[in-house]
Amino acid sequence: MITSCKALWNAWMDALYPPHCIGCDRLVGEGGAYLCGGCWETINRQRITSSSQCTGDSEAEVVLGAFQGPLREAIHALKFRHKRGLGRALGRHMARAVGPKLAHVDGIIPLPLHPARVRERGYNQSFEIAFGLAEALDVPLVRGWVVRTQNTRQQSHLNAEERRANVRLAFCWRGVPPGRAWALVDDVITTGATISACINAFPGRVEDIVPTALARSEVSRS
Repeated sequence: MITSCKALWNAWMDALYPPHCIGCDRLVGEGGAYLCGGCWETINRQRITSSSQCTGDSEAEVVLGAFQGPLREAIHALKFRHKRGLGRALGRHMARAVGPKLAHVDGIIPLPLHPARVRERGYNQSFEIAFGLAEALDVPLVRGWVVRTQNTRQQSHLNAEERRANVRLAFCWRGVPPGRAWALVDDVITTGATISACINAFPGRVEDIVPTALARSEVSRS
């Protein structure tokens, strides 16, 4: 009964407010689609094939695409327009696109936000991406093993050196999760400072953590 009422409500809302693509503002076929087929194809064409490294000891990054066009618009909508379900859709799409690069991992770990930031936003966008990715890859979503202990400044306003200093001691692991390798998931890798700080705090072999993100910014890492 609840499911049928929710379906009727969604259909009514779609009739009143037809859903538009987040990337190009065109009408999309159904509520919850978030992006039109053309924008999903554009994201596929933005795929990054060459991998760099966040830290000298970590495995190569796994990134869906460049932080531009529809992918950038989608990430902004996820983070700043409360499109929570979009994170899971992006995670599932990422699994289809780069899944073979993560075939060896035993679990997906979302990069944690500080609790104050979670209260402000209402959710952790990295968790939503990781949830969709883990679901599509059929591997465990690993929670509770790493926490963010410092409510650091926004990285977007800092240069590369300031970013590294800002997050250097921001993470604490509660041990090594079950398994032998894990994907650590963030939304965007720019300088790599945040995800590297989390990896460097890992009490096990840092080589077993795969830095993973929806997008890589074109900003220089230097």
